[in-house]
Amino acid sequence: MEVKNAEVISFINLKGGVGKTSATINIADAFSKDGKAVLVIDMDPQFNATQALLNHQYRYHKKNIEQDVLVDIHKELIEKYNEVVATNTAQEEDNEEELNPDEEYKRELSSQLIYNRLKSKKITVRTLFTYEGIVEGLDNPSLIYKLKENLDIIPGNLDLFETLTGDTSGKHNVLQDHITEYGLRELYDYIFIDCPPNWTILTQASLFASDYYIIPSKVDLFSSVGIGLLESLVNSTFYEKKSPIYTLYNVYRRELARPHIQPLGVLFTLTHEITIEGKLKEKLKSKIPLEFFETEIPYHSSVPLKFSLYNESGAKHETLKNSVSRAILEIFERISLKKKEVVVNEGSGK
Repeated sequence: MEVKNAEVISFINLKGGVGKTSATINIADAFSKDGKAVLVIDMDPQFNATQALLNHQYRYHKKNIEQDVLVDIHKELIEKYNEVVATNTAQEEDNEEELNPDEEYKRELSSQLIYNRLKSKKITVRTLFTYEGIVEGLDNPSLIYKLKENLDIIPGNLDLFETLTGDTSGKHNVLQDHITEYGLRELYDYIFIDCPPNWTILTQASLFASDYYIIPSKVDLFSSVGIGLLESLVNSTFYEKKSPIYTLYNVYRRELARPHIQPLGVLFTLTHEITIEGKLKEKLKSKIPLEFFETEIPYHSSVPLKFSLYNESGAKHETLKNSVSRAILEIFERISLKKKEVVVNEGSGK
Protein backbone atom coordinates (compact mmCIF):
# COMPACT_ATOMS: atom_id res chain seq x y z
CA MET A 1 0.00 0.00 0.00
CA GLU A 2 1.25 3.47 -0.89
CA VAL A 3 2.59 5.42 2.09
CA LYS A 4 1.20 8.94 2.05
CA ASN A 5 2.10 12.12 3.90
CA ALA A 6 -1.11 13.99 4.58
CA GLU A 7 -1.53 17.72 4.68
CA VAL A 8 -3.60 18.59 7.77
CA ILE A 9 -5.85 21.59 7.21
CA SER A 10 -8.25 23.24 9.65
CA PHE A 11 -11.30 25.20 8.53
CA ILE A 12 -11.98 27.90 11.08
CA ASN A 13 -13.80 31.16 11.66
CA LEU A 14 -14.66 32.58 15.07
CA LYS A 15 -17.94 33.78 13.60
CA GLY A 16 -20.67 31.21 12.97
CA GLY A 17 -23.02 31.04 10.00
CA VAL A 18 -20.31 31.61 7.37
CA GLY A 19 -20.57 28.30 5.52
CA LYS A 20 -17.55 26.77 7.28
CA THR A 21 -18.88 23.24 7.61
CA SER A 22 -20.36 23.23 4.11
CA ALA A 23 -17.00 24.33 2.71
CA THR A 24 -15.17 21.66 4.71
CA ILE A 25 -17.27 18.69 3.66
CA ASN A 26 -17.65 19.74 0.03
CA ILE A 27 -13.94 20.36 -0.45
CA ALA A 28 -13.23 17.02 1.25
CA ASP A 29 -15.73 15.29 -1.03
CA ALA A 30 -14.25 16.92 -4.14
CA PHE A 31 -10.72 15.83 -3.24
CA SER A 32 -11.97 12.27 -2.64
CA LYS A 33 -13.65 12.22 -6.05
CA ASP A 34 -10.34 13.37 -7.49
CA GLY A 35 -8.75 10.16 -6.21
CA LYS A 36 -7.25 11.55 -3.02
CA ALA A 37 -7.63 9.70 0.28
CA VAL A 38 -9.37 12.10 2.66
CA LEU A 39 -10.21 12.05 6.36
CA VAL A 40 -12.61 14.55 7.93
CA ILE A 41 -12.24 15.15 11.68
CA ASP A 42 -15.34 16.81 13.15
CA MET A 43 -14.14 18.85 16.13
CA ASP A 44 -17.20 21.11 16.24
CA PRO A 45 -19.56 20.05 19.08
CA GLN A 46 -22.49 20.90 16.81
CA PHE A 47 -21.23 17.94 14.68
CA ASN A 48 -23.04 19.14 11.55
CA ALA A 49 -20.31 17.68 9.34
CA THR A 50 -20.92 14.25 10.85
CA GLN A 51 -24.68 14.46 10.40
CA ALA A 52 -24.40 15.62 6.79
CA LEU A 53 -21.86 12.98 5.78
CA LEU A 54 -23.71 10.10 7.46
CA ASN A 55 -26.93 11.19 5.80
CA HIS A 56 -25.11 11.36 2.47
CA GLN A 57 -23.71 7.87 3.00
CA TYR A 58 -27.08 6.38 3.84
CA ARG A 59 -28.73 7.93 0.80
CA TYR A 60 -25.99 7.44 -1.82
CA HIS A 61 -23.49 4.87 -0.51
CA LYS A 62 -25.52 2.43 1.54
CA LYS A 63 -23.41 -0.45 0.24
CA ASN A 64 -20.62 0.75 2.56
CA ILE A 65 -22.80 0.24 5.63
CA GLU A 66 -22.54 -3.19 7.25
CA GLN A 67 -25.58 -5.34 6.54
CA ASP A 68 -26.15 -6.23 10.19
CA VAL A 69 -26.26 -2.52 11.03
CA LEU A 70 -28.91 -1.95 8.37
CA VAL A 71 -30.94 -4.87 9.71
CA ASP A 72 -30.74 -3.51 13.27
CA ILE A 73 -31.84 -0.06 12.09
CA HIS A 74 -34.72 -1.60 10.18
CA LYS A 75 -35.89 -3.37 13.32
CA GLU A 76 -35.56 -0.23 15.46
CA LEU A 77 -37.53 1.86 12.99
CA ILE A 78 -40.36 -0.65 13.08
CA GLU A 79 -40.34 -1.19 16.85
CA LYS A 80 -39.89 2.42 17.99
CA TYR A 81 -41.19 4.51 15.12
CA ASN A 82 -43.47 2.15 13.21
CA GLU A 83 -41.62 3.02 10.03
CA VAL A 84 -40.02 0.85 7.35
CA VAL A 85 -37.08 1.60 5.05
CA ALA A 86 -35.28 -0.74 2.68
CA THR A 87 -32.25 -2.56 4.10
CA ASN A 88 -30.95 -4.22 0.95
CA THR A 89 -27.44 -2.90 0.26
CA ALA A 90 -27.59 -4.28 -3.27
CA GLN A 91 -30.34 -1.88 -4.27
CA GLU A 92 -29.57 1.04 -6.53
CA GLU A 93 -28.49 4.18 -4.72
CA ASP A 94 -30.90 7.09 -4.62
CA ASN A 95 -30.69 9.40 -7.61
CA GLU A 96 -30.33 13.16 -7.40
CA GLU A 97 -34.06 13.83 -7.51
CA GLU A 98 -35.60 15.22 -4.36
CA LEU A 99 -37.35 12.74 -2.12
CA ASN A 100 -40.77 13.41 -0.69
CA PRO A 101 -40.58 14.81 2.86
CA ASP A 102 -41.60 11.49 4.44
CA GLU A 103 -38.88 9.48 2.69
CA GLU A 104 -36.31 12.21 3.35
CA TYR A 105 -37.15 12.13 7.05
CA LYS A 106 -36.88 8.34 7.21
CA ARG A 107 -33.42 8.44 5.69
CA GLU A 108 -32.24 11.16 8.03
CA LEU A 109 -33.61 9.20 10.98
CA SER A 110 -31.80 6.09 9.76
CA SER A 111 -28.48 7.93 9.54
CA GLN A 112 -29.06 9.27 13.05
CA LEU A 113 -29.51 5.70 14.30
CA ILE A 114 -26.18 4.78 12.67
CA TYR A 115 -24.59 7.68 14.53
CA ASN A 116 -26.09 6.46 17.81
CA ARG A 117 -24.30 3.15 17.29
CA LEU A 118 -21.00 4.88 16.63
CA LYS A 119 -21.45 7.02 19.72
CA SER A 120 -22.32 4.02 21.90
CA LYS A 121 -19.07 2.39 20.76
CA LYS A 122 -17.23 5.63 21.58
CA ILE A 123 -16.18 6.10 17.95
CA THR A 124 -16.20 9.91 18.17
CA VAL A 125 -13.62 12.60 18.88
CA ARG A 126 -14.84 12.88 22.47
CA THR A 127 -12.86 9.72 23.25
CA LEU A 128 -9.67 11.71 22.62
CA PHE A 129 -10.50 14.01 25.52
CA THR A 130 -11.44 11.30 28.02
CA TYR A 131 -9.80 8.18 29.43
CA GLU A 132 -12.60 5.89 28.29
CA GLY A 133 -10.55 4.41 25.48
CA ILE A 134 -7.74 3.50 27.86
CA VAL A 135 -9.88 2.24 30.71
CA GLU A 136 -12.52 0.30 28.81
CA GLY A 137 -10.79 -0.53 25.54
CA LEU A 138 -12.27 0.06 22.12
CA ASP A 139 -13.13 -2.15 19.17
CA ASN A 140 -12.01 0.65 16.85
CA PRO A 141 -9.32 2.70 18.63
CA SER A 142 -8.47 4.70 15.48
CA LEU A 143 -12.02 6.15 15.70
CA ILE A 144 -12.24 6.14 11.90
CA TYR A 145 -15.53 5.39 10.17
CA LYS A 146 -15.51 4.69 6.41
CA LEU A 147 -18.11 6.65 4.47
CA LYS A 148 -17.29 5.71 0.89
CA GLU A 149 -14.30 5.26 -1.39
CA ASN A 150 -11.53 7.71 -0.43
CA LEU A 151 -13.59 9.47 2.25
CA ASP A 152 -13.58 8.65 5.97
CA ILE A 153 -14.56 10.52 9.12
CA ILE A 154 -13.78 10.68 12.81
CA PRO A 155 -17.29 11.65 13.98
CA GLY A 156 -18.10 14.62 16.17
CA ASN A 157 -20.02 14.57 19.42
CA LEU A 158 -22.33 17.06 21.14
CA ASP A 159 -20.81 15.94 24.44
CA LEU A 160 -17.58 17.68 23.40
CA PHE A 161 -19.04 20.71 25.19
CA GLU A 162 -18.11 18.92 28.41
CA THR A 163 -14.42 19.19 27.51
CA LEU A 164 -14.68 22.97 27.56
CA THR A 165 -15.00 23.00 31.34
CA GLY A 166 -12.44 22.04 33.96
CA ASP A 167 -8.71 21.55 33.52
CA THR A 168 -7.60 21.60 29.88
CA SER A 169 -3.87 21.34 30.56
CA GLY A 170 -2.20 18.54 28.66
CA LYS A 171 -4.98 18.39 26.06
CA HIS A 172 -3.56 20.65 23.35
CA ASN A 173 -1.65 17.76 21.79
CA VAL A 174 -4.27 14.99 22.07
CA LEU A 175 -5.35 15.16 18.42
CA GLN A 176 -1.77 15.28 17.18
CA ASP A 177 -0.91 12.29 19.40
CA HIS A 178 -3.83 10.35 17.92
CA ILE A 179 -2.78 11.17 14.36
CA THR A 180 0.75 9.99 15.15
CA GLU A 181 -0.21 6.87 17.12
CA TYR A 182 -2.41 5.50 14.34
CA GLY A 183 -0.23 6.70 11.46
CA LEU A 184 -3.01 8.78 9.94
CA ARG A 185 -0.68 11.00 7.93
CA GLU A 186 0.60 7.88 6.21
CA LEU A 187 -2.93 6.74 5.32
CA TYR A 188 -4.34 9.92 3.79
CA ASP A 189 -3.49 12.66 1.32
CA TYR A 190 -5.54 15.23 3.20
CA ILE A 191 -6.94 15.49 6.71
CA PHE A 192 -9.55 18.24 7.05
CA ILE A 193 -10.62 19.45 10.49
CA ASP A 194 -13.94 21.23 10.99
CA CYS A 195 -13.23 23.53 13.96
CA PRO A 196 -15.73 25.09 16.37
CA PRO A 197 -16.56 28.80 15.81
CA ASN A 198 -14.79 29.86 19.03
CA TRP A 199 -11.38 29.82 20.70
CA THR A 200 -11.50 26.76 22.98
CA ILE A 201 -9.28 23.78 23.71
CA LEU A 202 -11.02 22.02 20.80
CA THR A 203 -9.94 24.74 18.38
CA GLN A 204 -6.44 24.94 19.81
CA ALA A 205 -5.97 21.16 19.65
CA SER A 206 -7.14 21.24 16.02
CA LEU A 207 -4.68 23.97 15.06
CA PHE A 208 -1.91 22.31 17.09
CA ALA A 209 -2.22 19.30 14.77
CA SER A 210 -2.62 21.32 11.56
CA ASP A 211 -0.14 22.39 8.92
CA TYR A 212 -2.44 25.02 7.46
CA TYR A 213 -5.79 26.69 8.04
CA ILE A 214 -8.43 28.17 5.79
CA ILE A 215 -10.85 30.89 6.89
CA PRO A 216 -14.25 30.60 5.19
CA SER A 217 -15.95 33.98 5.45
CA LYS A 218 -19.08 35.76 4.35
CA VAL A 219 -18.69 39.20 2.85
CA ASP A 220 -19.86 41.47 5.66
CA LEU A 221 -18.65 44.27 7.92
CA PHE A 222 -17.98 41.95 10.86
CA SER A 223 -15.56 39.70 8.99
CA SER A 224 -12.50 41.89 9.38
CA VAL A 225 -12.96 42.00 13.15
CA GLY A 226 -13.34 38.21 13.52
CA ILE A 227 -10.49 37.37 11.16
CA GLY A 228 -8.20 39.90 12.81
CA LEU A 229 -8.93 38.41 16.22
CA LEU A 230 -8.30 34.89 14.93
CA GLU A 231 -4.92 35.89 13.49
CA SER A 232 -3.94 37.50 16.77
CA LEU A 233 -4.86 34.37 18.73
CA VAL A 234 -3.03 32.03 16.34
CA ASN A 235 0.12 34.14 16.49
CA SER A 236 0.08 34.57 20.27
CA THR A 237 -0.56 30.84 20.83
CA PHE A 238 1.75 29.22 18.30
CA TYR A 239 4.39 31.83 17.46
CA GLU A 240 5.10 33.83 20.62
CA LYS A 241 7.58 32.48 23.17
CA LYS A 242 5.47 33.66 26.10
CA SER A 243 2.69 31.24 25.07
CA PRO A 244 2.23 28.44 27.66
CA ILE A 245 2.40 25.82 24.89
CA TYR A 246 5.13 27.39 22.74
CA THR A 247 7.88 25.00 23.83
CA LEU A 248 5.68 21.92 23.55
CA TYR A 249 4.45 23.01 20.12
CA ASN A 250 8.00 23.55 18.86
CA VAL A 251 9.04 20.09 19.99
CA TYR A 252 6.14 18.49 18.11
CA ARG A 253 6.73 20.44 14.91
CA ARG A 254 10.43 19.55 14.94
CA GLU A 255 9.60 15.87 15.34
CA LEU A 256 7.23 16.14 12.36
CA ALA A 257 9.88 18.06 10.40
CA ARG A 258 7.20 20.59 9.48
CA PRO A 259 7.05 24.36 10.00
CA HIS A 260 4.54 26.10 12.25
CA ILE A 261 0.94 26.35 11.13
CA GLN A 262 0.36 28.76 8.23
CA PRO A 263 -2.76 30.41 6.78
CA LEU A 264 -3.74 29.39 3.25
CA GLY A 265 -6.09 32.36 3.03
CA VAL A 266 -9.62 33.64 3.32
CA LEU A 267 -12.26 31.83 1.24
CA PHE A 268 -15.34 33.92 0.54
CA THR A 269 -18.54 31.89 0.86
CA LEU A 270 -22.25 32.49 0.32
CA THR A 271 -21.40 35.29 -2.12
CA HIS A 272 -23.81 37.29 -4.26
CA GLU A 273 -23.25 39.04 -7.57
CA ILE A 274 -24.22 42.51 -6.36
CA THR A 275 -22.33 45.80 -6.57
CA ILE A 276 -22.19 46.61 -2.86
CA GLU A 277 -20.74 43.19 -2.06
CA GLY A 278 -17.97 43.77 -4.59
CA LYS A 279 -17.07 47.01 -2.81
CA LEU A 280 -17.09 45.24 0.56
CA LYS A 281 -14.70 42.57 -0.75
CA GLU A 282 -12.20 45.21 -1.80
CA LYS A 283 -12.54 46.93 1.57
CA LEU A 284 -11.91 43.66 3.44
CA LYS A 285 -8.93 42.79 1.26
CA SER A 286 -7.37 46.17 2.01
CA LYS A 287 -7.88 45.81 5.78
CA ILE A 288 -6.99 42.14 6.34
CA PRO A 289 -3.28 41.27 5.93
CA LEU A 290 -3.94 37.81 4.53
CA GLU A 291 -4.18 36.23 1.11
CA PHE A 292 -7.61 35.71 -0.38
CA PHE A 293 -8.68 32.79 -2.54
CA GLU A 294 -9.58 33.77 -6.07
CA THR A 295 -12.31 31.14 -5.90
CA GLU A 296 -15.57 32.01 -4.18
CA ILE A 297 -18.40 29.69 -3.19
CA PRO A 298 -21.65 31.40 -4.21
CA TYR A 299 -24.96 31.47 -2.40
CA HIS A 300 -27.81 29.58 -4.05
CA SER A 301 -31.25 30.09 -2.54
CA SER A 302 -32.54 26.83 -3.99
CA VAL A 303 -29.91 24.72 -2.23
CA PRO A 304 -31.35 23.31 1.02
CA LEU A 305 -30.34 25.23 4.13
CA LYS A 306 -29.27 21.99 5.80
CA PHE A 307 -25.60 21.08 5.62
CA SER A 308 -25.30 19.02 2.47
CA LEU A 309 -22.93 17.96 -0.27
CA TYR A 310 -23.41 19.99 -3.41
CA ASN A 311 -23.24 16.92 -5.61
CA GLU A 312 -26.63 16.04 -4.10
CA SER A 313 -28.15 19.14 -5.63
CA GLY A 314 -28.26 17.91 -9.23
CA ALA A 315 -27.24 19.45 -12.53
CA LYS A 316 -29.06 22.73 -11.83
CA HIS A 317 -26.31 23.71 -9.40
CA GLU A 318 -23.24 23.18 -11.54
CA THR A 319 -21.98 26.62 -10.49
CA LEU A 320 -21.55 25.41 -6.92
CA LYS A 321 -19.81 22.22 -7.99
CA ASN A 322 -17.49 24.12 -10.32
CA SER A 323 -16.56 26.57 -7.57
CA VAL A 324 -15.55 23.70 -5.27
CA SER A 325 -13.52 22.12 -8.09
CA ARG A 326 -11.64 25.40 -8.53
CA ALA A 327 -11.15 25.65 -4.77
CA ILE A 328 -9.39 22.28 -4.49
CA LEU A 329 -7.06 23.19 -7.34
CA GLU A 330 -6.24 26.48 -5.63
CA ILE A 331 -5.64 24.73 -2.29
CA PHE A 332 -3.19 22.35 -3.97
CA GLU A 333 -1.38 25.26 -5.65
CA ARG A 334 -1.19 27.31 -2.46
CA ILE A 335 0.27 24.40 -0.49
CA SER A 336 2.87 23.81 -3.20
CA LEU A 337 3.83 27.48 -3.06
CA LYS A 338 4.08 27.43 0.75
CA LYS A 339 6.40 24.43 0.60
CA LYS A 340 8.64 26.17 -1.95
CA GLU A 341 8.83 29.21 0.33
CA VAL A 342 9.94 27.00 3.22
CA VAL A 343 12.70 25.45 1.10
CA VAL A 344 13.90 28.89 0.00
CA ASN A 345 13.90 30.23 3.57
CA GLU A 346 15.78 27.20 4.86
CA GLY A 347 18.33 27.56 2.09
CA SER A 348 18.88 31.21 2.95
CA GLY A 349 19.18 30.40 6.65
CA LYS A 350 16.03 32.26 7.66
